[in-house]
Amino acid sequence: ADTNPPFDNTVYLEPDVITADDPTAFRTIIFEGEVTAEDYSDNCDEEFAGEEIYLYKEGKSRGQTVEFYIDAGFQSERAAQDIAQIYAPILGQVPHTLRRGVDVMIIRAENENWCAATGQIEIEHGNYREELEDGALEEAMMHETVHATLDDDHASAAEWLDAQERDGLFVSEYAMSLPDDEDLAETFTAYYGVLRSNWLAYCVIITATVFC
Repeated sequence: ADTNPPFDNTVYLEPDVITADDPTAFRTIIFEGEVTAEDYSDNCDEEFAGEEIYLYKEGKSRGQTVEFYIDAGFQSERAAQDIAQIYAPILGQVPHTLRRGVDVMIIRAENENWCAATGQIEIEHGNYREELEDGALEEAMMHETVHATLDDDHASAAEWLDAQERDGLFVSEYAMSLPDDEDLAETFTAYYGVLRSNWLAYCVIITATVFC
């Protein structure tokens, strides 16, 4: 049997797992002021703590809120708000199971990487146009929310590790290259695509590799 992953990654596979037309839980953000970023010990960008930022808050279901830390490199409160209004609705489009664990979103003006740690997501806005053209903004957000919300409880869980060992397969090259870090997030995106019936053309391939 062919054990090679069928895809390079699942974020860029199809742009319609979540679309810009899907409903969002987040519409309105509130400016809280220019403040100093708090020290999050598990922040994926340790240098961010102590920097001056624009702080916004967005209410979410069940009484929780998300704080948006907008890099002062955006240079004005208006520009920072425009950036927050791009990403807040996208976060609101991912399944509640994922977004409920996100407490902080950090948005940088420069560079092109996204990363996540427990409870928080960091976005570097430099590749926004490319992600927009690829239709991958929503899928990238979902991928990072898996890291922020599910990794701690599930990526090292005995049941997940047993499933990895038993099937011996990965849905993507990226998952196979970093099985401890990326397999769960890559698999969830494929699972959600099949769940929503958007990926009918890929369903047989995906179910043959990871959903046995």
